Amino acid sequence: MNNSNEIGERIAHIISNYGESINSFEKKISVSTNSIGAAIRKKSALKSNVLIKILEVFPEINPTWLLVGKGEMLLSDTKPETTSSETTLASLELDLKRKDFEIKGMLLEFQELKEDVELLKKITSLEEKYIDIVDQKLDKAIDSKKG
Repeated sequence: MNNSNEIGERIAHIISNYGESINSFEKKISVSTNSIGAAIRKKSALKSNVLIKILEVFPEINPTWLLVGKGEMLLSDTKPETTSSETTLASLELDLKRKDFEIKGMLLEFQELKEDVELLKKITSLEEKYIDIVDQKLDKAIDSKKG
């Protein structure tokens, strides 16, 4: 099973856990209608900005669980009373996890773009070879007409 399929399943679990419909969930996180539903049905990848929106609207969702399936779906809500500095530290740690998650998403997108560039280079090289072959054939045809 690929990671995008697993992420889709985890998002479906979130939707179910919150008693939402896919449509209401999409509205709640401000994404286009049927974008999440289609991704879940087609088992296709979601862009990192969609995953970030989920974490912004549902800050209690564990980013590590959403991205890679490790840990619990919800961040622990059974923490003991904390002081202001502990709350600030916890908030900073959560922000750090979100930023780390965002960076991982960007790295995945960068790798995909890098692979696309390599593919385009190969296609361009093949097109140049094809053009050379066509040019040679045209030159032969022109030479045979002259001769």
